[in-house]
Order: sequence, then C-alpha cells, then structure tokens
Amino acid sequence: MSGWLRGFGFLVTLTLAGLVLLLLLSPFPDAPKTATAAGDVIPGRYIVVLRAGVNSAGFAASQGVRADVTYSYALNGFAAPMSDAAAAALSRNPNVLSVEPDRIVTIDFHTNPFETLPYGVDRIDAETPGNTTGNTSVGPEAGIDTAIIDTGIDIDHPDLNVDGGVRYVWNGSTCGSGSFDDDNGHGSHVAGSAAARDNAIGVIGVAPGARLWAVKVLNSSGSGALSCVNAGIDWVTANAATIEVANMSLGCACSNSSGNTALTNSVNAGVIYAVAAGNGGADGIGDDASSSWPANHPNVIAVSAFADYNGAPGGGSSTCSVSSQNYGPDDSFATFSNYGSVVDIAASGVCIASTYSGGMYATLSGTSMASPHVAGAVARFKLETGYSGSANGPDVVAAMTAAGWTTPQSGSCGFTGDPDSSPEPLVWLGAPCSGGGGLTPTPTPTPTPTPTPTPTPTPTPTPTPTPTPTPTPTPTPTPTPTPTPGPPILYFSLINNGTVGGLSVANEDIVAFDGTYFSSYFDGSAAGLNSSLVVDAFAILGPDDILMSFTTDVGAGSGYIPGISVAVDDSDIVHYQAGGFSLYFDGSDIGLTTSSEDIDAIELVGGNIHLSTTGSFTVNGLSGADEDVFVCNNPTTGSTSACGSRSLYFDGSDVSLTADGEDIDGLAVAANGNIYLSTITNFSVSGLSGADEDIFVCNNPTTGSATACASWTLFFDGSQYGLSFNDLFAIDLP
Repeated sequence: MSGWLRGFGFLVTLTLAGLVLLLLLSPFPDAPKTATAAGDVIPGRYIVVLRAGVNSAGFAASQGVRADVTYSYALNGFAAPMSDAAAAALSRNPNVLSVEPDRIVTIDFHTNPFETLPYGVDRIDAETPGNTTGNTSVGPEAGIDTAIIDTGIDIDHPDLNVDGGVRYVWNGSTCGSGSFDDDNGHGSHVAGSAAARDNAIGVIGVAPGARLWAVKVLNSSGSGALSCVNAGIDWVTANAATIEVANMSLGCACSNSSGNTALTNSVNAGVIYAVAAGNGGADGIGDDASSSWPANHPNVIAVSAFADYNGAPGGGSSTCSVSSQNYGPDDSFATFSNYGSVVDIAASGVCIASTYSGGMYATLSGTSMASPHVAGAVARFKLETGYSGSANGPDVVAAMTAAGWTTPQSGSCGFTGDPDSSPEPLVWLGAPCSGGGGLTPTPTPTPTPTPTPTPTPTPTPTPTPTPTPTPTPTPTPTPTPTPTPGPPILYFSLINNGTVGGLSVANEDIVAFDGTYFSSYFDGSAAGLNSSLVVDAFAILGPDDILMSFTTDVGAGSGYIPGISVAVDDSDIVHYQAGGFSLYFDGSDIGLTTSSEDIDAIELVGGNIHLSTTGSFTVNGLSGADEDVFVCNNPTTGSTSACGSRSLYFDGSDVSLTADGEDIDGLAVAANGNIYLSTITNFSVSGLSGADEDIFVCNNPTTGSATACASWTLFFDGSQYGLSFNDLFAIDLP
C-alpha cells in the first residue's frame, strides 16, 4: 500500500482517566475497493470546473451528466460519475475550464483527567495566551473561528469547543452528508493541538477554546475523495465571513487543479490555510513537498515537522514516551517529514499529545500534528495583533516573522537536520531567542507619513464657442407604442442567464409570459439576492408573494438572502413577501438531508406542499425517485417544519419517465387538476416527446402510486422562443 498512511496497521496510544489502551487499527477498511491509497484514481468519476456564470447543476444536466456534488463558492463546477469518453467530450466544451479524475486523499499522520501541557505547544512557547492587547484568554468568547477539514471532530469532547460543521464523506458513489462527529480520531487530535480548552482537564491547545468547525471529508479509515475535499473547501468559503483559519492535515502525492482553484478562491475570500507538508513515501523518509497536494499550493502555509521530546529547545531528551514514535533526535527535522522550497514554516510534529475521539486523548506523530500548531498560532496572531492583511500563506508568515512570531532554524530555539537549502522558520510565540525570533513586547510604531501637497492645476483657458448653425428641422416620426403584456399564462425561471423574446433574464429572476410577450415578474438582484443564487423551484401565491428554493446552500450570516441570517439549504423553501424574505420550510426537518434530496420543484395545492427532488428521496417511510412528486400534507411551516402526513402524488415511472434526464424540474397543477411538467433534459411519454426547454401536460391524471394520464399535450415549445440552448428550470401557472 502506498500513500502517507502506510503499513498493515498503526498504533495509537489513548488515555482516559489514567487508563492506557493500545488499539491496532487496520487502515482503509471502509474505502472503495478499486481505489484505496492516497492519489489513487477513482475509476469513472471526474471533477469538472466551469467558467464563471455557468450554472453547474444545470450545465451538468444539459450534458446528460448526473452531478452528485456541485461547487458554488470556492469554485464553479461539479463532480459526477461519467465515462472516459464523456469526460473527454466535456473537456472540449467552451464552458468547461478543466476536467480531471477524482482521486483518493488520506490523513497525514505517520504513526503512532489531568491537564497536560503538550510538548508541541510548550516547544513553541504557546502555553500562556498572549497579552499584547491586554487579553488573558483566547477562549470561546475570543471571536476566533477555525475549520478543521479532516475526519470530523468529537462533538462531545469536554476539551473542545465545537460550534458546528458539515459532512462530505466519500461512500463509494458520492459525497454523503450527515453527522460530522469524528469516527476516526485524527480530526479530534488535530483540533486539540490547535484549540483545546484551558480548563484544568486534558491538554491545552495553541489558541485555547477557539471556536471549531468540523468539516468532515474523510471516513473512519482516514480516506476520502478529492471531490469531497473540494466540497469542504467550498463550504468553508461560503462561510468565510465567520471562519478565519482552516487546517488541512491531509493530502496525496497527486495534482488537483480543481482543488487549486478552490483554495485560491477561498484564500481570496479571506481564509488562511495551514496544511501538512506530507509524510514522504513508503520508505519512511520524507520527500520533496512540491509533489504533494495541498502543500504545493502557493497560497497556503505548508508546514513541516521536527522532533521534540521535552517541550524545550536545545536538545536534551532523546526519546518519546511512546517508543514507537521516535523519528530523529530531539530538536531535529522529523525523518518522515516532507521538505523543500514550497514549505513555509515548521512546528513540532512528533510525540504530540492531544484530544481524541470518544472523549479520549492520544499521542500521535506526523506533519498532520505539526500543521494545527501553526493554525492555532495564526488564530492567535490575528486575535492579538489585529492582523487584517492578505490571507495568502507566505504573506501571513512574512507578517508573523516581522512581528516576532517565528524564529529561524539556525537560532538557539531552532532545530537541525532540514535536508533542503531553503530553511523555513519555526513558529514561535515566546520571548526572543538568540539568533532572532520571538515576540517583541512593544512594537515600534510606524511613523505617519507627511502627506505630499497636491499641486493646484493651471487653469485651462475656456475656448470661445463656435456658433452652432440652425439645423433644418427633421420631421418627428410617430412612435410605435410598446405593447402592454396581457395577463400571464405562464411563469418560469431559466437555468442559465439568457435572453427570451428580447428580455434579458438572469437565473435568479422569474419571467411572465402572456402567450406573445415576455416580461419580468421577479427581479432577483433588485430584491437583493446574491447573483450566485439560482431559482430552481418556485410557487406564486399572489402578487409579490412567492415561495422559492435555490440550487445553492447559503451559509449563516452570508447576506446572500436579505433578512435571513440562518443557513439555508437547497432542500429548504424561502418565502418572498412584500419585498422581504423569510424561511418558510426547513427540508431537513422532514428528512431531506442528502445531496439527492434537494428540492427542484414546488407547488402549493390546497395548502399542501407538492415537492420533487433532484434525486431519490426518503421521508419518514415514503421513498421515491427524481421523476416523482410527493406531498407534505397539512404542513407546519417556519423554522421548525413538519408534515401531518406524506403521500406519493405522481409516480413518473408509471408514465415512462424513467431515463436519467427525465427528472422533473418544473411542476404546476392547474385548477382542473391537469399536471404541467418540465424535465431536466429531453423527455418522451406516450405519443409525445420534447426537450428541457418545453412544458408538457398530463391531462385528466390519475394520481398516487398508480399514476396515469388520459392524454399528453405540449403546452410550451421553448425552441420557438430561442431557448434551445437553455432550460426552463422552474414553472408555475397563474
């Protein structure tokens, strides 16, 4: 087996109330059988990056591809299963920037009630919270938020302040959602080094008590897919207004152009990333980190590891208390650590005691363990100095160095044995060491520059005007009156920005059609919606009164939906009324929690909510597919939503809507009971076929588990109005 997690097993030492347990864990028992090691390609799965402005879900559907992960913040694109031929064809599409195979990534650690000062924290002199601003604590109220992109975090650990999180874990077919609790231990260990509480139990982190966000992208064996890691970065970027620092103690010896795009955009959004440099190859010796992602990304802080066994500089102790974790002499470069010019900073990564899953504590080694020391130091640096400069990793390290928050390898607090010719500094939060480094108690104020006076410009002479000759009058033409649209017969939204009937339409807008003319009914940007939002389902209740759902998850406090401060998922429904927005229906409350259960059609009939989803759904015993419609009867709406009962309204498979592209994405029910439908790609039913820009009608339907239509008719042919290269994404009737 290759990759950074090697061997037939690894030893982890766990401590709980003085009890020591040795567990032999087999690596990768839950990983896909066809791709298990870091960097392995996942057969038949690709990551696609699109140009800005192209709707990822809609584009994928228009190409006959079923995207199971979409990206909207850190990058624009999706991940999906597809053949090599389909991937090659997509790569030639002018809307596509890149197509690459999905790959396996793994955690970056090498091996293997009291309150202990861990050697890693002690070695960088971070045990006492800094006081450059007079603070004596950087606990939960300090306003520092750090994301741990890893195996999750033990959400109940008494030594960790977990504020929330998300799950994107590769399950062999997609990036599954659900609990972000740690079922491995690695993520909890990383979290503790960064931010374990100073609370008289367990251990202390570099930034004690900082708020932690668990971004679970790796499974119980510590492996996952690049596409899921990208989704985690995308989520962090969506929440960049809250999350200031992120740690990634994972990677692979592989390229990841989509991940590079995601990281660049996330850093540009203001998130500082500390990442593990990696742990070398199967020989146990470190390699050049330039071949390891994400360490080779130019905008992150790549962290190497050195060995320390006593929490103090200058050598002195030769072994770790856990005999299996001796990776070089005290205060020397760790034998397993990657190195090279892409590495920005070093921290202790050998014999590190920290928090672990199950409320326990463990001693681990690896660049995984070094990186969170830097993440915690960056959080402290931002808090204590008020740093608000660039989030670009090398710029952050330069600012820390200038302020005395690093110390050189060659100084008395440094270490030896770095195998390259570009010695990175050591993160350092203590007093200055001989040879440089250390916090300067009173920074020298920067003098205020004397402003340079702006010269008074020489006045330009006013030219003498030339008389304008009187023109020969031109007869005024009689204007042609602009036609007034009649009463609408149809409302719709588009999957991509475009033009219909001379009307320019964005995909956050709703269009009204009277049978001849098109007009704007709802202007999303004028209502304050962020332009990245796409209306993929709506139901018009009355004038200035609309229910709608979006393709994109919206983070809490993002400001993307005016008036809504809570997170809004793509399985939720928002109410727009009298110019304001509110949460109308929380899909997760009725069990719509997976990526396939995103709402893509809404209709309200008799107060009951009719819904279709982007994929298969299960809600309290009722299951169906993406061509089906189910009903939430007697609903309770608002932040705590419920259905009195659930029933199947329309079974698409009964009427031959069975192909992959025949997913219902537009639904309206007329007063006479006829069902108006649109699909994500071309459709074919008895005696009628059409495209994704069309609307067709199930006349005199029999609804329920044995659905039937007495006849089918075409209601709207989008190709007649120039929509052949777009898609009706949602529909409703007056």
